Amino acid sequence: CSQKIYKGESMPGYWTSLGTHEIAQYCGYDVVWPEDKATNWCRHSDKELEELLPLKIDENNYYWKRSIEVFEKAAEMWQGRVFPMSYDFHSNMDLLLSVRGDANLCMDLYDCPEVVKKGLEDACAIFEKMWKTFVAASKSEEYGYYQFRIYSEKPSTVLACDFSALIGKEMFDEFALPCLNYESEIIGDRVVYHWDGPDALKHVDSLVGIKNFHTLEYTCSPGTRHYQFLDVYQKVQSHGKSVVFGGTPEEIKAASKILKPNLTIYIPEVANVSEFEEMEEWLIKNS
Repeated sequence: CSQKIYKGESMPGYWTSLGTHEIAQYCGYDVVWPEDKATNWCRHSDKELEELLPLKIDENNYYWKRSIEVFEKAAEMWQGRVFPMSYDFHSNMDLLLSVRGDANLCMDLYDCPEVVKKGLEDACAIFEKMWKTFVAASKSEEYGYYQFRIYSEKPSTVLACDFSALIGKEMFDEFALPCLNYESEIIGDRVVYHWDGPDALKHVDSLVGIKNFHTLEYTCSPGTRHYQFLDVYQKVQSHGKSVVFGGTPEEIKAASKILKPNLTIYIPEVANVSEFEEMEEWLIKNS
């Protein structure tokens, strides 16, 4: 059994997310948990998108109320000694994906693009409400923010648009990009973007143009490794953005000759603490 040791973590944090479709759940939709306990899925509606609008949080939803209660209790109990990560913000296009399903939403972009934009307005309003609720309930403004295992005194969170893998640059720029800009303006300049899978890489030029994106965290698909995307990471860094690089000590040593040390977060894959300490010592001497 492998064990994760966050040795570089000087400040403990916690995450209470219900998963990638939790926003839809707060809006009254059912979420399905697979037997392997992996990524959950939303039981989407087959109604036309226009019939599902406006999208909004159900203030009486048990899970929504419970999430607020957890943040409030944690802030009261730990008083800044343990930091909360915010909701799993698969908002914007990903929220529409949750309630419509991937195939339906792809067709909506052709059949009723203006309705999609109305839905995205709802999604942006929901995001803003969730963020402000989280900050107030967790007292993050007082104690600080904790995202991607990194502490920040300034507002910080992780944004995403996994649906971007299913659309081209033109549609991404028209539909997803305005929402991501809006969301990041609410947060500020410490946003981490969760960038998922090779089909999403085509949007790199658009993503590096979002001024408040601080770090792009690419999640490799099964069977691929971070070192295979060094050219993409170099492009991201050329725009002053940080990247996340995970790999074995040998892969990290090779990548460190190419990537900028002040714009790289390394996540080493090691078997024990002594291997981590050797890797840490090497990075200090060679960065």
